[in-house]
Amino acid sequence: MPFDEETNNTYELGLKASLLEGRLQVNLSAFSIDWKDAQFRQTIPSSTPGAILTATRNTGDIETRGFELA
Repeated sequence: MPFDEETNNTYELGLKASLLEGRLQVNLSAFSIDWKDAQFRQTIPSSTPGAILTATRNTGDIETRGFELA
């Protein structure tokens, strides 16, 4: 089964800081992911007992944005 080529642009920006004479450490990051024509492998029902079929298919576009503080 044919499928389209996928593209993925991922960006991340981060900061690590040591404060209060090294007693406090802060890690902060922000990220953005733009995934076009995302591809995933899917299991397809088979008419043959015991057979497992898989196919790569496009599932559409995925956008993720977020941050992490530790």
